[in-house]
Amino acid sequence: MVNSTNPERRKIMASLVLGGGALFLSAMGGYMGNRALTQVNELESRLTHVESIAQNSASYVIYQDSYGRVYARNGNNGNVDYEGLDASDVIQSAVNAVTNENTQGVIYVKAGQYSLSRPVTLSSGVSIVGVYPVRSNVYPAPPDWPNSVIYGGTVFTGDGTFDALVGDNLIGVNLINLGFRNFRNAINVGSPNALGIAFSVIRNIFLDYPTEAGLRITNFEHLLVNNIQGILNPSSKLMHLINNNGNWDGGNSVFTEVYAVGNPLYTEGVVIRRQ
Repeated sequence: MVNSTNPERRKIMASLVLGGGALFLSAMGGYMGNRALTQVNELESRLTHVESIAQNSASYVIYQDSYGRVYARNGNNGNVDYEGLDASDVIQSAVNAVTNENTQGVIYVKAGQYSLSRPVTLSSGVSIVGVYPVRSNVYPAPPDWPNSVIYGGTVFTGDGTFDALVGDNLIGVNLINLGFRNFRNAINVGSPNALGIAFSVIRNIFLDYPTEAGLRITNFEHLLVNNIQGILNPSSKLMHLINNNGNWDGGNSVFTEVYAVGNPLYTEGVVIRRQ
Protein backbone atom coordinates (compact mmCIF):
# COMPACT_ATOMS: atom_id res chain seq x y z
CA MET A 1 0.00 0.00 0.00
CA VAL A 2 1.26 3.46 -0.84
CA ASN A 3 0.95 6.13 1.82
CA SER A 4 -1.40 8.95 0.83
CA THR A 5 1.35 11.56 1.14
CA ASN A 6 3.82 9.63 -1.01
CA PRO A 7 4.57 11.38 -4.32
CA GLU A 8 4.43 8.09 -6.20
CA ARG A 9 1.34 7.86 -8.38
CA ARG A 10 0.14 4.35 -8.96
CA LYS A 11 -1.20 3.60 -12.41
CA ILE A 12 -3.70 0.79 -12.48
CA MET A 13 -3.39 -1.41 -15.56
CA ALA A 14 -5.82 -4.30 -15.93
CA SER A 15 -8.45 -5.77 -18.20
CA LEU A 16 -11.75 -6.66 -16.54
CA VAL A 17 -13.93 -9.32 -18.14
CA LEU A 18 -17.36 -10.31 -16.86
CA GLY A 19 -20.68 -11.46 -18.23
CA GLY A 20 -21.60 -10.22 -21.66
CA GLY A 21 -18.91 -7.63 -22.18
CA ALA A 22 -15.39 -6.45 -21.51
CA LEU A 23 -14.30 -3.71 -19.17
CA PHE A 24 -10.91 -2.22 -19.82
CA LEU A 25 -9.23 -0.53 -16.89
CA SER A 26 -5.98 0.88 -18.17
CA ALA A 27 -3.64 3.81 -17.80
CA MET A 28 -1.91 2.92 -21.05
CA GLY A 29 -4.62 3.81 -23.49
CA GLY A 30 -2.45 2.54 -26.35
CA TYR A 31 -4.32 -0.70 -26.99
CA MET A 32 -8.01 -1.43 -26.74
CA GLY A 33 -10.06 -4.26 -28.19
CA ASN A 34 -12.35 -3.49 -31.13
CA ARG A 35 -15.52 -4.07 -29.14
CA ALA A 36 -14.42 -1.83 -26.29
CA LEU A 37 -13.20 0.83 -28.70
CA THR A 38 -16.62 0.88 -30.36
CA GLN A 39 -18.24 1.47 -26.98
CA VAL A 40 -15.81 4.32 -26.23
CA ASN A 41 -16.67 6.00 -29.51
CA GLU A 42 -20.39 5.71 -28.86
CA LEU A 43 -20.15 7.08 -25.33
CA GLU A 44 -17.67 9.79 -26.33
CA SER A 45 -20.27 11.25 -28.68
CA ARG A 46 -22.66 11.54 -25.75
CA LEU A 47 -19.96 13.27 -23.74
CA THR A 48 -19.28 15.81 -26.48
CA HIS A 49 -22.99 16.60 -26.66
CA VAL A 50 -23.26 17.07 -22.88
CA GLU A 51 -20.21 19.35 -22.69
CA SER A 52 -21.59 21.48 -25.50
CA ILE A 53 -24.90 21.88 -23.69
CA ALA A 54 -23.14 22.74 -20.44
CA GLN A 55 -21.21 25.55 -22.05
CA ASN A 56 -24.06 26.99 -24.09
CA SER A 57 -27.50 26.05 -22.81
CA ALA A 58 -27.50 24.39 -19.40
CA SER A 59 -30.85 23.85 -17.70
CA TYR A 60 -29.40 25.49 -14.59
CA VAL A 61 -26.17 27.31 -13.82
CA ILE A 62 -24.96 26.99 -10.24
CA TYR A 63 -22.64 29.67 -8.82
CA GLN A 64 -21.85 31.38 -5.55
CA ASP A 65 -21.00 34.89 -4.40
CA SER A 66 -18.10 36.06 -2.25
CA TYR A 67 -20.16 35.40 0.91
CA GLY A 68 -20.72 31.74 0.06
CA ARG A 69 -24.37 32.11 -0.94
CA VAL A 70 -25.24 29.66 -3.71
CA TYR A 71 -27.56 30.41 -6.64
CA ALA A 72 -29.28 28.32 -9.35
CA ARG A 73 -29.96 30.41 -12.44
CA ASN A 74 -32.54 29.07 -14.87
CA GLY A 75 -30.90 28.58 -18.25
CA ASN A 76 -34.15 29.21 -20.12
CA ASN A 77 -35.22 32.55 -18.70
CA GLY A 78 -32.19 33.76 -16.74
CA ASN A 79 -34.09 33.93 -13.43
CA VAL A 80 -32.57 32.76 -10.15
CA ASP A 81 -35.04 30.06 -9.15
CA TYR A 82 -33.22 28.83 -6.03
CA GLU A 83 -30.66 30.28 -3.65
CA GLY A 84 -29.31 29.71 -0.17
CA LEU A 85 -26.28 29.04 1.94
CA ASP A 86 -26.61 25.25 1.62
CA ALA A 87 -25.22 24.06 -1.72
CA SER A 88 -26.90 20.67 -1.25
CA ASP A 89 -30.36 22.28 -1.15
CA VAL A 90 -29.76 24.52 -4.17
CA ILE A 91 -28.26 21.82 -6.39
CA GLN A 92 -30.93 19.28 -5.37
CA SER A 93 -33.65 21.80 -6.18
CA ALA A 94 -32.20 22.29 -9.65
CA VAL A 95 -31.98 18.52 -10.26
CA ASN A 96 -35.56 18.06 -9.04
CA ALA A 97 -36.84 20.86 -11.28
CA VAL A 98 -35.40 19.25 -14.41
CA THR A 99 -36.67 15.84 -13.28
CA ASN A 100 -40.19 17.15 -12.62
CA GLU A 101 -40.29 18.61 -16.12
CA ASN A 102 -39.64 15.07 -17.39
CA THR A 103 -36.84 16.31 -19.64
CA GLN A 104 -33.12 15.74 -19.97
CA GLY A 105 -30.84 18.50 -18.83
CA VAL A 106 -27.48 19.63 -17.56
CA ILE A 107 -26.70 21.28 -14.24
CA TYR A 108 -23.58 23.37 -14.88
CA VAL A 109 -21.65 24.17 -11.69
CA LYS A 110 -19.21 27.04 -12.03
CA ALA A 111 -15.75 26.94 -10.49
CA GLY A 112 -15.67 27.21 -6.71
CA GLN A 113 -15.61 25.30 -3.43
CA TYR A 114 -19.14 24.12 -2.62
CA SER A 115 -19.78 22.75 0.86
CA LEU A 116 -22.42 20.00 0.92
CA SER A 117 -24.38 19.16 4.08
CA ARG A 118 -26.03 15.99 2.74
CA PRO A 119 -26.04 13.81 -0.39
CA VAL A 120 -27.43 15.09 -3.68
CA THR A 121 -29.73 12.49 -5.28
CA LEU A 122 -29.25 12.12 -9.02
CA SER A 123 -31.99 11.47 -11.59
CA SER A 124 -31.93 9.82 -14.99
CA GLY A 125 -31.23 12.23 -17.82
CA VAL A 126 -29.84 14.94 -15.54
CA SER A 127 -26.09 15.48 -15.81
CA ILE A 128 -23.81 17.50 -13.55
CA VAL A 129 -20.91 19.21 -15.28
CA GLY A 130 -18.34 21.44 -13.62
CA VAL A 131 -15.12 23.25 -14.50
CA TYR A 132 -12.09 20.98 -14.86
CA PRO A 133 -10.30 20.90 -11.48
CA VAL A 134 -6.54 21.26 -11.10
CA ARG A 135 -4.34 19.03 -9.00
CA SER A 136 -1.13 20.17 -7.36
CA ASN A 137 1.97 18.06 -7.93
CA VAL A 138 3.24 18.98 -4.47
CA TYR A 139 3.13 16.19 -1.84
CA PRO A 140 2.18 16.81 0.86
CA ALA A 141 0.00 19.80 0.05
CA PRO A 142 1.21 23.25 1.13
CA PRO A 143 -0.13 24.65 4.45
CA ASP A 144 -2.75 26.80 2.71
CA TRP A 145 -4.29 23.60 1.30
CA PRO A 146 -4.44 21.65 4.58
CA ASN A 147 -6.79 18.89 3.43
CA SER A 148 -6.45 18.86 -0.31
CA VAL A 149 -4.22 18.97 -3.33
CA ILE A 150 -7.17 20.00 -5.51
CA TYR A 151 -7.38 23.68 -6.30
CA GLY A 152 -9.31 25.56 -8.95
CA GLY A 153 -12.26 24.20 -10.87
CA THR A 154 -15.47 22.83 -9.36
CA VAL A 155 -14.94 21.12 -6.01
CA PHE A 156 -17.51 19.70 -3.56
CA THR A 157 -16.46 19.36 0.09
CA GLY A 158 -17.92 17.34 2.97
CA ASP A 159 -17.08 16.16 6.48
CA GLY A 160 -16.32 12.52 5.65
CA THR A 161 -19.58 11.12 7.09
CA PHE A 162 -21.86 11.05 4.03
CA ASP A 163 -21.80 10.49 0.26
CA ALA A 164 -21.76 13.38 -2.18
CA LEU A 165 -23.76 12.11 -5.19
CA VAL A 166 -26.13 9.13 -4.93
CA GLY A 167 -28.84 7.40 -6.96
CA ASP A 168 -30.36 4.22 -8.42
CA ASN A 169 -31.59 3.27 -11.89
CA LEU A 170 -29.68 6.06 -13.57
CA ILE A 171 -29.76 6.21 -17.37
CA GLY A 172 -27.95 8.93 -19.31
CA VAL A 173 -26.37 10.62 -16.29
CA ASN A 174 -23.01 12.21 -17.04
CA LEU A 175 -20.75 13.44 -14.24
CA ILE A 176 -17.89 15.48 -15.65
CA ASN A 177 -15.16 17.83 -14.38
CA LEU A 178 -15.81 17.51 -10.64
CA GLY A 179 -13.58 17.44 -7.57
CA PHE A 180 -14.57 15.84 -4.25
CA ARG A 181 -12.91 16.27 -0.87
CA ASN A 182 -13.68 14.45 2.38
CA PHE A 183 -16.74 12.33 1.61
CA ARG A 184 -17.60 8.77 2.65
CA ASN A 185 -18.06 7.95 -1.06
CA ALA A 186 -17.88 10.73 -3.61
CA ILE A 187 -20.17 8.94 -6.07
CA ASN A 188 -22.30 6.05 -4.76
CA VAL A 189 -24.81 4.64 -7.24
CA GLY A 190 -26.81 1.41 -7.27
CA SER A 191 -27.82 -1.17 -4.70
CA PRO A 192 -28.02 -5.00 -4.60
CA ASN A 193 -31.48 -5.04 -6.14
CA ALA A 194 -31.24 -2.06 -8.47
CA LEU A 195 -29.31 -0.92 -11.50
CA GLY A 196 -26.80 1.73 -10.54
CA ILE A 197 -25.94 3.46 -13.80
CA ALA A 198 -25.95 2.73 -17.54
CA PHE A 199 -25.38 4.53 -20.85
CA SER A 200 -23.50 7.22 -18.96
CA VAL A 201 -20.12 8.90 -18.64
CA ILE A 202 -18.08 9.65 -15.51
CA ARG A 203 -15.04 11.66 -16.52
CA ASN A 204 -12.40 14.00 -15.09
CA ILE A 205 -13.08 13.24 -11.43
CA PHE A 206 -10.60 14.34 -8.76
CA LEU A 207 -10.82 12.77 -5.31
CA ASP A 208 -9.18 13.71 -2.02
CA TYR A 209 -9.39 11.49 1.05
CA PRO A 210 -12.70 9.58 0.73
CA THR A 211 -13.53 7.63 3.89
CA GLU A 212 -14.59 4.51 1.97
CA ALA A 213 -14.28 4.94 -1.80
CA GLY A 214 -14.11 7.59 -4.44
CA LEU A 215 -16.47 5.82 -6.83
CA ARG A 216 -18.75 3.07 -5.49
CA ILE A 217 -20.65 1.67 -8.45
CA THR A 218 -23.09 -1.24 -8.08
CA ASN A 219 -24.70 -3.01 -11.05
CA PHE A 220 -23.63 -1.10 -14.12
CA GLU A 221 -23.32 -1.49 -17.88
CA HIS A 222 -22.57 0.62 -20.95
CA LEU A 223 -20.51 2.98 -18.83
CA LEU A 224 -17.45 5.05 -19.73
CA VAL A 225 -15.20 6.04 -16.82
CA ASN A 226 -12.20 8.14 -17.79
CA ASN A 227 -9.52 10.15 -15.98
CA ILE A 228 -10.14 9.39 -12.31
CA GLN A 229 -7.44 10.72 -9.96
CA GLY A 230 -7.35 10.21 -6.22
CA ILE A 231 -5.40 10.77 -3.03
CA LEU A 232 -6.60 8.14 -0.55
CA ASN A 233 -6.62 7.34 3.14
CA PRO A 234 -4.94 4.03 4.07
CA SER A 235 -8.30 2.25 4.30
CA SER A 236 -10.10 3.84 1.36
CA LYS A 237 -10.35 2.83 -2.30
CA LEU A 238 -10.32 4.83 -5.46
CA MET A 239 -13.05 2.65 -6.97
CA HIS A 240 -15.28 -0.06 -5.50
CA LEU A 241 -16.94 -1.92 -8.38
CA ILE A 242 -19.78 -4.32 -7.56
CA ASN A 243 -21.90 -6.61 -9.74
CA ASN A 244 -24.06 -8.86 -7.59
CA ASN A 245 -27.23 -9.06 -9.66
CA GLY A 246 -27.55 -11.25 -12.75
CA ASN A 247 -29.69 -8.67 -14.53
CA TRP A 248 -26.62 -6.48 -15.08
CA ASP A 249 -23.18 -7.79 -15.90
CA GLY A 250 -21.14 -4.62 -16.38
CA GLY A 251 -20.85 -5.42 -20.06
CA ASN A 252 -19.67 -3.00 -22.71
CA SER A 253 -18.16 -0.64 -20.18
CA VAL A 254 -14.74 0.96 -20.45
CA PHE A 255 -12.48 2.31 -17.70
CA THR A 256 -9.39 4.27 -18.77
CA GLU A 257 -6.81 6.58 -17.22
CA VAL A 258 -7.30 5.72 -13.57
CA TYR A 259 -4.66 6.94 -11.13
CA ALA A 260 -4.37 6.69 -7.36
CA VAL A 261 -2.04 7.30 -4.47
CA GLY A 262 -3.16 4.65 -1.99
CA ASN A 263 -5.23 1.47 -2.36
CA PRO A 264 -6.71 1.78 -5.84
CA LEU A 265 -9.34 -0.85 -6.55
CA TYR A 266 -11.73 -3.24 -4.83
CA THR A 267 -14.15 -5.47 -6.69
CA GLU A 268 -17.06 -7.77 -5.89
CA GLY A 269 -18.40 -10.06 -8.61
CA VAL A 270 -15.81 -8.73 -11.04
CA VAL A 271 -13.14 -11.00 -12.51
CA ILE A 272 -9.86 -9.24 -13.20
CA ARG A 273 -7.44 -10.51 -15.81
CA ARG A 274 -4.07 -8.76 -15.60
CA GLN A 275 -2.25 -7.89 -18.78
